[in-house]
Amino acid sequence: ATYRNLVINLGSNSDVVTQTHNLNIFGDLTITRGQYQINDATARRLNLTISNDLSVSSNGSIRVGTGDTRSGYSTSSIPPTGQFQYGVSHDVRIGGDFINNGDVRFTNQTGPVYNDFASNGAATVTFTGTQNNKAELNGRTDFYNLILDKGEDQTFELEVNSSAIGHFRLFGPNAAGRTTSGSFTAANPEVRKALWLRNGTLRLTGNMFIPTLGESNGMAGGNGDFPIPQNGKLWIDSPNVEIFVTAQNNGQTLVDGVEGTGVNGTGSNTALTIYGTFRVSDGYFSSRNSAGIIYWADASGTVIIEGGEVDAGQLRSSATGGGSAAYLQSGGTVNLRGNTGPFGSELNGSSAIFSIDNEDVVFDMRGGS
Repeated sequence: ATYRNLVINLGSNSDVVTQTHNLNIFGDLTITRGQYQINDATARRLNLTISNDLSVSSNGSIRVGTGDTRSGYSTSSIPPTGQFQYGVSHDVRIGGDFINNGDVRFTNQTGPVYNDFASNGAATVTFTGTQNNKAELNGRTDFYNLILDKGEDQTFELEVNSSAIGHFRLFGPNAAGRTTSGSFTAANPEVRKALWLRNGTLRLTGNMFIPTLGESNGMAGGNGDFPIPQNGKLWIDSPNVEIFVTAQNNGQTLVDGVEGTGVNGTGSNTALTIYGTFRVSDGYFSSRNSAGIIYWADASGTVIIEGGEVDAGQLRSSATGGGSAAYLQSGGTVNLRGNTGPFGSELNGSSAIFSIDNEDVVFDMRGGS
């Protein structure tokens, strides 16, 4: 069950090698030709740990078997604290770079289901390590749950570069709220959604469209906003990267011909919560009809606008007040539309549209609009 390096080079692209027990690869996993499949039709969860790089050539592919990984968990019965992402799917960990020139699917779903777990097999992919890495996506790459867990703060970066819109898609549920139980805190909660920036910086470049990061707490748990933890940074850094924090209907989730289901549509508990850093150097971000961008007293979040465009209903501290943050703008355009925008909005009427209600908040604007 352990290898230094593992190379899959089968007789044809359609030949399949199936992983049926846990594997630990201390070097690289290289798929030159053929299909690497995690599990078969057996109901179980498997681990695949790759200490260095995962490379898939143009003649290679990755799939997951159809075996149910949920262990009885459902919409109303989610795994306990610390087990949400790993308790409902296979556990794939990558310590180095991920280069996909082939066809990779960590799910068997035909489209994202935002409010329930997949019953036909799925894998959570976690990027680990204490160095900067890249995910170069030059072929279809369908993630289920994607976790960034590099180091212990924002220092180390994973740059995800997608060469086409359809080469990066998220299929996992994102309707559960965050939790602070156990070892998790308000500033660094367990984020029970398809994307979790647990530690490190996620830099998004290339061509990418993420239609929704959070769909309220329609499954279970606390506040359903999409949080950037204190130890995390979300960095939008390309003109063709377009990110929405939530969707109003299933039709807005269409990505390269694939449409999701389970959109809440109310806008409630679907804002962008910032405990860490939200940085936009290029591209587009919208909060659609959510409460907008919210900072909290639990940690001093940072908003950095250097270029691109940000559209939000409101920027304010949490309803409990006393929030601390830094707003730094040197370029780009920020539109805070109140309740008059094309998407509607869930506004806090007791706060200004652009609200700095604490003398500890830093405001530094040197450019942009």
